[in-house]
Parts: sequence; C-alpha cells; structure tokens
Amino acid sequence: MKHFIRRDTILAIETRKGLYVLAQSIGNYTLVFFNIFYENIDQFNCIKLNKKDILCCITPVKTFFKKANIEKIKITPLLDIFDQNKKDHVTFELMSLAKTYIIYSGTKDEFEINYWDGDLRLVNWKIEKIKKLDKIKDKKIIEKYQFDTMGMYGELNEKLYLSYRYGKYVEPLKDMIMNEKLPLEYKTYFLITSEKITEEEWLKLPIERKIE
Repeated sequence: MKHFIRRDTILAIETRKGLYVLAQSIGNYTLVFFNIFYENIDQFNCIKLNKKDILCCITPVKTFFKKANIEKIKITPLLDIFDQNKKDHVTFELMSLAKTYIIYSGTKDEFEINYWDGDLRLVNWKIEKIKKLDKIKDKKIIEKYQFDTMGMYGELNEKLYLSYRYGKYVEPLKDMIMNEKLPLEYKTYFLITSEKITEEEWLKLPIERKIE
C-alpha cells in the first residue's frame, strides 16, 4: 500500500506472517495500536474500538509503510485518541553513546547487540526534558512511560507480535537497558535489531501460543 495514510484510517498490520494487529492513523505517520490480534482479517470488521484497550502510540519510519503487509479496515474510528502522541515518554539524553550488550549471557543463546547507553530522561511530546532519570531511583517512572523507539520494519512487527503473546505492550529494548531478565521469547526481536536474522528467516517463523 502507499505509505501515505490518511488520518482516521483503520489498518490491519501483519506482525509475524499470518497474525494481524489493529491500528488507527492519527496523522503524520503516527499510529495508535490496539490490543486486538487476529489471524483472519475479516474478524476485524465487527470490532468496536471504544471497547478495546490501546497498546501503544508509535510513529514508524516511512519504509515501514512500504514494506509491511497492511490492509485497510472499514470500521468506525475513535475520535478521542488524537492526544495519544502528546503523552510523556522516556528517551536517552542527547550525549548518550553506543554500548555492546551481552544477551542471554552464559547460555547457548548468548550473543551481542549494539545499542545506546547512558542517562535517560522523561520528555514531553515536543522532546522538551521534564526530568533527568536515574535508572535505579526512578525505575518506577521508567517502567510507567513508553520508551521512545524508531518503529522500524521487522523490529516493530516483532514487538507487536510479542505484545500479542504477552497480552500487553512489551518493550524488549527498555528491559535490556534496565538490566532486566530477558525472556527467551525476546530472542527473535534482538536478532532482528542486531541484524543477525534475515527477513526470509524471520518470515518463516510460526505464530506461537499466548503466554499465560
């Protein structure tokens, strides 16, 4: 589909092959994702969005719209979600540097991933700093607010798939930088972000059951 999507458009976006999540465009390439997943796109046609929970609000890069499998759904959009992109969120301080993280250290699944490291900050939707965050003292704040990520094709798809499996929005990168224990279910996500799996290999992966 064309990467320009009108505001109020409802979309079914493929996560892993054969599993779709519902999203609503709120303009400027920004999408609000709902905690609604189906393998059959036709099942979305009877959804009432005012009775569904929101997962997250993300502005994917333009190539995401070019590469992802996206279908328009003709249902009534929500009218009161256009402030979702104006919520505070967590991001790195501007002078942060790259770091090599060891994933699943000491196990057969161990590998390295390069990502940012440094001080975190709570910012508003204009990227104005509200508070410098300490990873220990301000852990509850960091857990509460969404971590700012780019929304790349593959990376975002797999993160949404993981949200399906866990029944809630998950943020593997935030868990990694906060030194949380990383479930093995995150492995494919980190393989994608570190470019250690090909698109062809990823697209062949099956849909696994939800995690209770």
